Amino acid sequence: MLTQTQGQIYLANQRGCTQSNWYRSFHTFNCKSYFKESRKPFNNLLSLNDITLKAEHCIKQEATENIAVCLIPLVGNLKYKQPNEANKLLEVGESVVFSVNKGDLYQVECPYKRSLINYLHIEIKVSETINYNQSQFDFNSQMNQLLSLLKTDNHCFNISIGKFNGRVEGEHLVKNPENGVFAFVIEGAFEIQDRLLQIRDGLALWDAEQIDFEALSNDAIVLILDVGKA
Repeated sequence: MLTQTQGQIYLANQRGCTQSNWYRSFHTFNCKSYFKESRKPFNNLLSLNDITLKAEHCIKQEATENIAVCLIPLVGNLKYKQPNEANKLLEVGESVVFSVNKGDLYQVECPYKRSLINYLHIEIKVSETINYNQSQFDFNSQMNQLLSLLKTDNHCFNISIGKFNGRVEGEHLVKNPENGVFAFVIEGAFEIQDRLLQIRDGLALWDAEQIDFEALSNDAIVLILDVGKA
């Protein structure tokens, strides 16, 4: 492991929460009525929400500034709608990134009649339009490596995901030295840059050229985002 770099851990059990009888969202960063001084956005990463949505329900959201939206289904498929576009289906094992301009609406819908869905909803502040990108990833054939979900040409942000067996080590090279790195554990446990992270914990890192990590459990899944500074 490299010498420990400056960072901040975001524990899963300290996340904010917004919920109703058909919706629940855990907020890694400040969102809606949840606010803590220590949970401000990390660079241009505005939100990372872990959302559960009940059957036949829909969430409509208005962008408060120009953003890139990333959706990653974790349990069940979802439907989503970009501004001025038809509904599209996103399956487990896929992700999508699309741009939304300030003031525009976009939505996510649970397509099932009886089952709920769980997905990650990420918003990143951008200064230019990001090309629509829907990616597929197959952990069964691509274990123990980071898979790119999106690489922007100017590296203003990059998104990677990987599934690892216990005690397998990996590394992530930061393409843009101006970027920070945010790691989020979707399943299992990892040691990332000498910090222990468990399921749904996050870690923000500054001034790091390379991130080293080790999976501490089988079938551990990590999401890593390079994000530019605001």
